[in-house]
Amino acid sequence: MNSTYWLNVSKKLKDESSKYEKYHDVIESMDNAFKKIMTGKSYVKLTEEKLNEYIRDVKEKLEIVKDDELLAILNKEVEKLQKKVDEKWRYRLIDLLSELRKERGLSLTELSSRCNISVSYLSRLEKFERWKISLDKLKIIADTLEVDMNLLISKAMEKKEIENQDIIPEAKTLEELIMNSIIIDDNKKILKSKEKENLLKYINKINLVEYDKEMKFESIINLVEAFKEYKKN
Repeated sequence: MNSTYWLNVSKKLKDESSKYEKYHDVIESMDNAFKKIMTGKSYVKLTEEKLNEYIRDVKEKLEIVKDDELLAILNKEVEKLQKKVDEKWRYRLIDLLSELRKERGLSLTELSSRCNISVSYLSRLEKFERWKISLDKLKIIADTLEVDMNLLISKAMEKKEIENQDIIPEAKTLEELIMNSIIIDDNKKILKSKEKENLLKYINKINLVEYDKEMKFESIINLVEAFKEYKKN
């Protein structure tokens, strides 16, 4: 995800003086939003609230755009900006890892040696030169720092700090287990609350299906129907 496409569009619009004059405020607002959100240093320093302000400013100015083709391009670029802001929690996750490493009294070299991940990779993470970390590597680093990976992700998404007394509460019901856990699908995406609710409904429907040798085909059909409903949602 980068701003190259928008920079090209912006340059083209500026070259078309009539369009640039007409949509000057829109283009300048979009340029500013891309500068703040897509640039590593400012993105890391600014809060999500502030970053969303830049997006709101762009959306307000889009109301004057009557050119459907241009509006489609602008809306697509706004989606890119919003996606980047929504993933700010990944930077908090890296911050938490860095803080834990320092609390454990480990240098990057020592952490690298213990988890068998290169110093350059870890250094680029902490400098935010890399902002996406694979789940496999996150699990290795979390285990080395003696902290639960799910707790790390949860804290990053909730904008909270890791505390010494933090523990994952024991789930007393299936619903508590699913709703309070970080669940990752086959595409390595974290399930949102609504998706976890649908998963819970699907599991509950499976539990209600009674398998009977005399009615095995009907039982299978019930399972298939439950699965279809889950996938549809």
